[in-house]
Amino acid sequence: MFRNQNSSPQAFTRTGSSFSLGSTGSESPSAACSASTPNPAASPTVRRGGANPRYQSQFKNTSQPVEDKILNNIILSKLNKFCPTTYIDIREFLYQILGSGDANLSEMTRQFMLLVFKKAAAEEIYCGLYAKLLSEISQRYEVILLEMHKLQENYLSIFDEVQQKEADEEYNTFIEKNIEKKYRCGYSQFIAELSKFEIINLSCLENIFKRIFECIQVNAVVANKETLIEEYIDCLLRMSHVFKKGISPFIVSARKSLITLCGASIEDILSKNKAHVSVSPKSRFILMDVKDNLMG
Repeated sequence: MFRNQNSSPQAFTRTGSSFSLGSTGSESPSAACSASTPNPAASPTVRRGGANPRYQSQFKNTSQPVEDKILNNIILSKLNKFCPTTYIDIREFLYQILGSGDANLSEMTRQFMLLVFKKAAAEEIYCGLYAKLLSEISQRYEVILLEMHKLQENYLSIFDEVQQKEADEEYNTFIEKNIEKKYRCGYSQFIAELSKFEIINLSCLENIFKRIFECIQVNAVVANKETLIEEYIDCLLRMSHVFKKGISPFIVSARKSLITLCGASIEDILSKNKAHVSVSPKSRFILMDVKDNLMG
């Protein structure tokens, strides 16, 4: 599902890419980052040059678990200021956290990944930047890839409709799944951004597109599903836009594979089949853009 995890993170290289990975941590944040850096008393000191120091927690003697304090007080505060000018500062800080040797690192990393996925899904403008962040961090800490793999395996379930009867059986699950649906478009874009960095492979993208088109076709013949179908097609638009006019071998291959896989379904929906009572003119219009994006 993901790139080869047996290779050394530091030695990982990629040809033909427009970005650089495997940095040594010696870069300094830009001057623009300094205004948004928290008070030194509330965060670790970043040493300029050389190897990153281990993160020294400020919460060792509090009643709340250290990893919760780090995640909810420091990392969340950093991510709330996430933007191109703070990127290096935040990346270097996360290098320290993940290199701290904390015994509870695995659980904190899992929660960190959930947090990043939700932030990326909710912040469309920085979605690609979050993908770059995980791509670079994963070069040093492959636990990131393991957690990303787990999240991706659960990703397709957010496209499944939840029936009301499930609410009677387990209300909390019902609520949780419906909250996740609000992030469908954002998650879709983030998955595409991650695949652009070749963290997620082509078969994963193919499965996602296939699942979305299956959901569209099932609901197309059911009355009053116009809004749902528009949402599904908007997910396809977000994903296809990531690959539009890309020239890397992976993106070219992805476009070709996806249009081949989904071409028949696209034409069927665009054909104005009378049985498709819930496919609105808006849905067809958006799907035309999806087709154009995949055609390059």
